[in-house]
Amino acid sequence: MPTRRTAGFTLIELMISVAVLIILMSISVPSFTSVFTRMRVEGVANELAADLQYARSESIRLRLDVSLTPDADGLGYQLLNAGTALKAVRFATGLQISTGTAVTFSQLRGMSNAVSLDLWATGAALRIVTNAMGRVLMCSPDQTISGYSAC
Repeated sequence: MPTRRTAGFTLIELMISVAVLIILMSISVPSFTSVFTRMRVEGVANELAADLQYARSESIRLRLDVSLTPDADGLGYQLLNAGTALKAVRFATGLQISTGTAVTFSQLRGMSNAVSLDLWATGAALRIVTNAMGRVLMCSPDQTISGYSAC
């Protein structure tokens, strides 16, 4: 009687393949988390830059001073005009913004001085700088995020 060869994998071959897959995944997961952290910081920094431009345009439109004020705990910020909140933003866990520096736009003068805000999470940081005219520039203070110039 001839022996018949069956197609498929043995249990040993399957277990070895799963073990190799687990080892490869455990090596690659830390690099994925750092990529996701950098992407979150970059996304929030872009939203912050857009909100700075929005505050500038609202100041001109409403003919009032409009400020972007970081929360005291550094976990978000608010856009305010004459004490009225235009927008409030809270960050996802792990993101923080530098506190103590409010960015105020005047309807006629632009800004009185240049201001910088730092936004960071573990292993990634961006600095958002506004000049006296209210233009926004982003840079990476410690070069943790590629594609941005050093501050």
